[in-house]
Amino acid sequence: EEEEEEEAVDRSSWAVTALLRPVVIRLKYHFMTNKETNRIDKPEWLFHFTATQIRDHLEVLNHLLNQLEDEQKMKDMFIDGVVETVRGKLRSDLSDIIGDAEMLASIIDSCVEFDRKLRTEFNYDEDKFGVLEVFASVETVAGQRPLDRWIDLDKKYALIQLDSLFSAHAFDSIQSVKSFVDLLQIITDRYLLLPDLAVRNLFVSKIQYLLLQRFENELRAQFLVYQNLTKDRWPKYCNVSNGALFVIDVLKSWCDNLEFVELYAFNQMKVAGSPVSQFEGSIWDQYIYNLQQFLDETISFLSDHITKQFKKSFKAYRRLDMADPETDSEDPPTEVSPLLWHSLTELQESLSLAQLSLQPSLLHSLWTKVTQELNRHLYHNFILSHKFHRRGTRQLQLDVQGLLQIFKPFTSKPHAYFPETFESVVLLTSSYRPSEFGPDQLLELGLQRFDIEEAVTVLRRIVKSP
Repeated sequence: EEEEEEEAVDRSSWAVTALLRPVVIRLKYHFMTNKETNRIDKPEWLFHFTATQIRDHLEVLNHLLNQLEDEQKMKDMFIDGVVETVRGKLRSDLSDIIGDAEMLASIIDSCVEFDRKLRTEFNYDEDKFGVLEVFASVETVAGQRPLDRWIDLDKKYALIQLDSLFSAHAFDSIQSVKSFVDLLQIITDRYLLLPDLAVRNLFVSKIQYLLLQRFENELRAQFLVYQNLTKDRWPKYCNVSNGALFVIDVLKSWCDNLEFVELYAFNQMKVAGSPVSQFEGSIWDQYIYNLQQFLDETISFLSDHITKQFKKSFKAYRRLDMADPETDSEDPPTEVSPLLWHSLTELQESLSLAQLSLQPSLLHSLWTKVTQELNRHLYHNFILSHKFHRRGTRQLQLDVQGLLQIFKPFTSKPHAYFPETFESVVLLTSSYRPSEFGPDQLLELGLQRFDIEEAVTVLRRIVKSP
């Protein structure tokens, strides 16, 4: 049976060779002689003819091979012969086209489309070079290296596309950020047709890294432009942050793609010469980190803007005398202090603007940062710096409830984000005095943030009635 199989393979190889010979002759006749079809400025003629020949002859091979176990191998053998002939044609023309940027770009684009067709339509082995091998060469032709010229052309194209996005400050629109990612993907799709990892790595390092750095620089420039936050600038500022997040998420999703895992391993082996298993990471790590740093800066800026605005208008409220004994004879307060109302209104407006424009994860980062700072400010700069009579504690309770209400759209438990402030109100409105407070009282009031010493410190802010 093995001998019969070997004979079948030999017959198939002979059939492939027999089919290939006339195709090669036609290719050379039409595109490597003085025929009118031999036009270096019309690469689409060459590749249309070649693709048609492959398609037609693969149908014949399908019939001849009759489900042979090595059927795809035989088909690849046929395509190998055709591809090598086309490569010979391109090499013979290379010295005439390498100095003409427009013509070279057109031919490379045609080669890219043809090699993609080899993979997608004809299932050609992805580990083999197609016709692009000619332009991935580092051998000097007419004083220039084809690969260098190709990378320079793709870089020039990419930067022109990027500049068109920059020209209108377009990265304040998420659609333009998606266009930037599409640009990165276009470049990836081109170099993934090249099986050589070293060549792929050059496209990443010389083009995609440059684009990512330029993208970050532009985001930072727009960040400065929109820092003077007015109501109409909030959406644009937030979209700068959204854009950074979008690209971070895309790069993270690419980290586990096999082609990028292979590139990372290639780089680690090249630099460290150690087993790949010792390394964890991705070729995108540095740019994810850089953009994340920028993103953190933008959210911190928004948080600072909101809290500074609150503190500025809060100064009037801080002058309230919460320990005036004469007010204890008045009716207890039933609403938020008018002196705090302006602060709360501004806070609510800013958070509403953020809610309309920021992506959910960024919005969460923002409002939690705001609560942390407001909680710290209220506790240290108001509660611990004031004395309270009974009416004052009731007013504080209402005011804190008004503050917590603003964060209800973001969380069902806003008090959990104001632990010191909330537990201070619980203590100040309780009936306990410092001298009688212990572990049982801590448990009874459900206090989790304060220990006994801290709770007693808060209780001492209460002024005894005369």
